[in-house]
Amino acid sequence: MKNLNSAVVSIDTTHPMPKVLIVDDIADARWVLTNLMRIEGLTSVEADSGGTALNAFCQEPPDLVLLDVGLPDMDGFEVLARLKAHDKTIPVVMITANGNTMDAVRAIRCGAFDYMAKPFNNQDVALTVRQALAESEEKRQVRQVRESSRQGESLMKKMGPSAAIQGIQTEVDRVASTNFSVLVTGESGTGKELVSQAIHARSLRVLPPTEN
Repeated sequence: MKNLNSAVVSIDTTHPMPKVLIVDDIADARWVLTNLMRIEGLTSVEADSGGTALNAFCQEPPDLVLLDVGLPDMDGFEVLARLKAHDKTIPVVMITANGNTMDAVRAIRCGAFDYMAKPFNNQDVALTVRQALAESEEKRQVRQVRESSRQGESLMKKMGPSAAIQGIQTEVDRVASTNFSVLVTGESGTGKELVSQAIHARSLRVLPPTEN
C-alpha cells in the first residue's frame, strides 16, 4: 500500500431538497406553511389529519414535521408519540392555536424540537425549521461517523492480530486523516477490500473501487 500525491478529485453530489410534512386540519394554515417552505427552498407534503400524516410518513419519510396539536381524528401528541416510535430522530415542531405553557412543556418532554403558537410569525417558523434541519443533519453525520468507525474496527479484526496486520493498521490510521489518494495493491483474496473499507471508515473520503 502506498500514497499517491496526486490531485484531489472533486465529486459533486446533488442532494435532494429537504422535505417537510405539514399536518394541520385547516386548509388555510397548510397553504401558508406550504408556501413558506417553498420560499425557503424546501419541498412539502400536506396532511389534514393524524392518520393521513402517519400514512404519508410511512410511505415516504420527511426530514421534518410541522404538527398541529388539534386534529380531528387524534391528538397531536399521540401523532408525535407514534412518529417518534417509528423514528426517534425525526425533528417535529408542534404548532397550536392555544399558547398553553403546559402543552409547550409536554411537547418538549415528548421529544418535539420546538413548540409554536398561532398566529405565528413566518420568520420565526422559517428560522425554527432551518435550525431543526441543521441540528438533525449534524446528528446524522455524527451517527454515520460513529457507525463507520465501529464497522472499521470490526473489519480490521477480521484480518487477525499478526504483526503484518498491525503494520497495515498503522498505515491505515496514517493515511485516513490525509487527502492523499491511496492505492491498495496485492493478490486477490489478500484483503484489499477490507483495507479500503477500513480507510474509508476512518475518514470522510469516498470509498474507491478495489483493484483485482
